[in-house]
Amino acid sequence: MRYATLITLTARSVAADCPEGQDYTAQIAALVAQMQVAPDERAARALSGQMWEIWLDAPDALAQGMLQEGVALLRMGDTNASRAALTELIDYCPEYAEGYNQRAFAAFLSGDFEGALIDLDRAIVL
Repeated sequence: MRYATLITLTARSVAADCPEGQDYTAQIAALVAQMQVAPDERAARALSGQMWEIWLDAPDALAQGMLQEGVALLRMGDTNASRAALTELIDYCPEYAEGYNQRAFAAFLSGDFEGALIDLDRAIVL
């Protein structure tokens, strides 16, 4: 958590500097097409894993650290801290859909279904 404070302070100071993330539209479309004709569950799971690798690729190293922290806190069961870390990520990179998706999952796990739906709607738009 010591690094969380450093990341938070750094993010606030460079919020306007979040780069545009890589456009993976073609890769995702190709994976979806492959998944639709996957011969079995094992093949589909492998394709799903490739999608997750793409979705979890943040726009830069700072955003990647914020995302990893938020996900790690969520895995430890600290939904409040996870939501706070992911909010910092969203403040830094408001056009990065996975920040909203992960925060929606944290909201869902904490019972805030309305908050989860708001974040999911934003993730879908992006």
